[in-house]
Amino acid sequence: MPDITFHHVRAEDVGLLAFPSPDLFDAQINHERLKVYLDRPCHFLFVALHRGMAVGMMMGVVHYHPDVETDFVIENFYVDSRFRGRDIGRRLLATARVEAQARGCSTILFTTTTDNASARRFMQTSGFVKVPSVTYLQSVDQLDANVTEPLTPLQTAFAQKQRPSNTLRSAGQ
Repeated sequence: MPDITFHHVRAEDVGLLAFPSPDLFDAQINHERLKVYLDRPCHFLFVALHRGMAVGMMMGVVHYHPDVETDFVIENFYVDSRFRGRDIGRRLLATARVEAQARGCSTILFTTTTDNASARRFMQTSGFVKVPSVTYLQSVDQLDANVTEPLTPLQTAFAQKQRPSNTLRSAGQ
């Protein structure tokens, strides 16, 4: 796969995203939000480039807990359909595993929509197992006036994506 290169995108590397595949992100990249995302030490963005065009990406966050072991949460993961079958997804996932291990994570958590059979099949063939889970979603501007506790950054990320989902957790991590 000499025409595909893999990169851990940092704030100084945003130029790597100058030419994303049309379906790679949910919307056009907002460079201010991208900078904020990349400036956070627990946030990660890995990309696969083909001749300068980003054709695969994985966004993740290390989620530290006060009571249980640390997770690596894959927030977004996509490979352009024209480039599937070239091990791009597996290489991005391997990169995430190395980062997760380096950060002391015990598991990798991935959430996808129930109708995304391709993602579910990929994760299951990559050693992930489905765990029982229910995701609830509410827009932050529709919060009940009686709710006084703010959402966590992860809950806010899920709310922004507006995707109820199934949850897969990596086996043996």
